Amino acid sequence: MVAGKEAVDAVRAHPIDVVFSVDLSDSLALRLLAGINGGIFRDTALILEARHFEGTDQKETAMEKYREIISGFPDSPWVAEANAKVSAEEAKEADLPAEESSDTSEQAEDAPAPEPGDAENKTGEE
Repeated sequence: MVAGKEAVDAVRAHPIDVVFSVDLSDSLALRLLAGINGGIFRDTALILEARHFEGTDQKETAMEKYREIISGFPDSPWVAEANAKVSAEEAKEADLPAEESSDTSEQAEDAPAPEPGDAENKTGEE
């Protein structure tokens, strides 16, 4: 990849080509893409970053990028994809506590029952 001023000039001359030719792990290329024409391609840079982080098992960072697209670029063509990804992740997270709570209820069943006198001692006279 070309470095320095040559890279900036190449991005400015052919910004869309950058989207299809960069190594997505190269954050310089994405920052350059995001900075073209006052940030006109920032949403595109964010979606590419989000996809990269998702592909490298960095889900939390990917979700941050998707949410940034949703909140910062509501008219972006990438909003539908970002909404779908965030909704799917939130649905997974919503299912997780239900499974955990069933585990804790099983643990509660295994725990010994409180003695009848224990409840009276906590609420009764001292």
